[in-house]
Amino acid sequence: MIRRNNDVVWEDDDEFLAAPIYGQQDVSGESGDDPETDEGAGPGAAEEAWNPMQGFPDGLRAVRVWPGDEGAPGRVRVSLNWREKLRDSRLDHAFFTAFAAMNAVCHTGEHPLPRPAPLPAKAFGDAISWQTLEIVRRERCRIDARMAELTDAMPTRWVGEPAVGSAFGKGVVVTLGLFGHPVSARFDPEWIEGPVRSSELSRGVMTAWRQALKKFRPPRVEFGERELLAREYDKLDRSLLLSFQNGLSL
Repeated sequence: MIRRNNDVVWEDDDEFLAAPIYGQQDVSGESGDDPETDEGAGPGAAEEAWNPMQGFPDGLRAVRVWPGDEGAPGRVRVSLNWREKLRDSRLDHAFFTAFAAMNAVCHTGEHPLPRPAPLPAKAFGDAISWQTLEIVRRERCRIDARMAELTDAMPTRWVGEPAVGSAFGKGVVVTLGLFGHPVSARFDPEWIEGPVRSSELSRGVMTAWRQALKKFRPPRVEFGERELLAREYDKLDRSLLLSFQNGLSL
């Protein structure tokens, strides 16, 4: 925070933004930034050389977002005439569209579901006998019976909670999805109806994004019963192979 002519001015890297100051010159350094003309037109545009580092705009070019590096916040720009562009839409929807495009291009396939760690295999005895094969058969029947009971069992999945951050007294609220990527930016209707500058919107989203990242906790894997039972099949097969190494006694 700095003071200019007895007015409090919040810089871009400040984590807690006060209510915006109206009616003064924009000191953020972003007054000339416009997603419509800055750094490319984004996916779906005519430029063949477009790449993600040029940013992801919404369909009306009211906002543009950039991915960050290794979990860090990226960048946000809001068009100077965003009100005109979104006269039949909402700023919330514009950010949802831009975030969705960014996540689809930059993060799809990043988090495949892992498999349960294999169970340790152990030979059934000295040499393979009819008794060994009967043990394996009974174990398979037991697993099959348990599989048949799992009609509505949940599959393996990621489990976690979204993280939420805010700025400007909750005038801006950003939500991160399961893996820490921004999925929405919501704006208090009364706040954005006031004379809010585009640079304040950009800074507010970035601040809320940073606050949400501080609260983010990575998800955990919750393995499904079917996947856990499947590894018991795998253990049986590997244990049987180990038993064959000891020879046959049939």
